[in-house]
Amino acid sequence: MHKSLARRIKKNIFVALTNHIAMKKIYLFTAAFTFCMQAVLAQTCTDVLLKKGTVLTYESESAPQQIKDLAYIKSNKKEQEKADAEFALKVANGELKGNVSTFTTSVDDVTEQDGSRLYLLNTVKWGQSTIMKIWCSNNIITIAPAKDSTQVKATTAQGNVITTTLNGYNKIPLTLKQGDTIPGYQNVSYISPLEFPIPIYIVRTEKDLSGDTWLIQEKKMSNFVASSTSVSKYSNRQVVGSEDLVIDGVSYKAFLIHNELYSKSSLNTSSKSMMTELYAKAQRSRIEKKIQKAAGNPPDGFLAAVTYEWFVPALGLIAKTEVYDATGRLLATQRLKSIKAS
Repeated sequence: MHKSLARRIKKNIFVALTNHIAMKKIYLFTAAFTFCMQAVLAQTCTDVLLKKGTVLTYESESAPQQIKDLAYIKSNKKEQEKADAEFALKVANGELKGNVSTFTTSVDDVTEQDGSRLYLLNTVKWGQSTIMKIWCSNNIITIAPAKDSTQVKATTAQGNVITTTLNGYNKIPLTLKQGDTIPGYQNVSYISPLEFPIPIYIVRTEKDLSGDTWLIQEKKMSNFVASSTSVSKYSNRQVVGSEDLVIDGVSYKAFLIHNELYSKSSLNTSSKSMMTELYAKAQRSRIEKKIQKAAGNPPDGFLAAVTYEWFVPALGLIAKTEVYDATGRLLATQRLKSIKAS
């Protein structure tokens, strides 16, 4: 009886000791995990982990796009609804796939002064290299898509400027919580004036030698100048949540930012010829009406979309983006897949 009791006591002690060791392991694991989580949640500019030589690999995926050509625009509402339903069904059945591509962004340089840091990033996408900058000052990350200024120019082989883009600054504080509002910004693109020859038909009357009157249509070539302006506004930006993003086996705290995107384009035309000017205005009006109709005739000519950005303070950048149209349909995603140090 005593031996049986001794065995039970010994067994109970063993179980208690085993449970104690297990709980200690769980505690140590939890503490280590918590420490790691704190290590990748930057609170100040000096906490941002990006280093010179780091290579970031992103994956972009675009959803299948419905082609709304001239035939679609000319069709009535019932026919358009039928085409929309058929397209949605094909997407739901997996018959249509979007495009998936990858690109890399390398941290070319990092400079630091008085607690502020400037990062120069080089993105290579579709064979094209784009230099952008991110700087951190007063614990606020500022993302600018140009190296030297907000102005980006596209030129021809002859050096003529085609497009000028003035990009706004995307400013995001490192310390965020749900409900915080983020400053809005806007991008403006301007296509330089281009000259186009167009045929103008002039109808006049003329009498022949017998006194009969003839209608004569005469074709003349005339030039008109066209340019356009596009505005994209990011507004009503708010932190709506947070989650952990795992990249290369490391968890990073990410804050989910909701954005409303509004865009508008306008076409400008001019000509020295009054007839050409009237023709150009008529064409401009026709084109703008088609764009409005295809977009569902939104108010003020703005096309509304919604974007979600996963901002990672520890990296000082946006690690994931999703873009939705005004109906809530997913248009595109972009996510950071890997981080490699040099």
